[in-house]
Amino acid sequence: SIGSLSSSLSRNDFDHRLYITGHSLGGALAQLLAYRLTRHSILPEGTNIIVVSFGSPRLGGPAFADAFNAMTNVINYRVVNDADPVPRVPSFNFKHAGILIHVRPPEDWAQAQAMCTFIARR
Repeated sequence: SIGSLSSSLSRNDFDHRLYITGHSLGGALAQLLAYRLTRHSILPEGTNIIVVSFGSPRLGGPAFADAFNAMTNVINYRVVNDADPVPRVPSFNFKHAGILIHVRPPEDWAQAQAMCTFIARR
């Protein structure tokens, strides 16, 4: 539950970074969770959220994407495979939020692996 998450993150040994990941619909849910945790001030002050989604569909309109991108404690990485149709839907009046990592296999696999290593070290 959100309450048990918040109390776990309030411990003194927590380094104030929360990583949330997901693939496809799970990626969309990861981004929505980060948005909710930040928007409703559920986490302890000073907590940074790093979201890494793989092949997530678009979540909302331009206003939602702008509000999500404006959250200073959230870094949202979107990993997208060039051949995956899911990140293209829904197409009408929806916009992605976050930083795009565009993977075009097979030549970009090394780049994608390097980016994942970079994210893990943040």
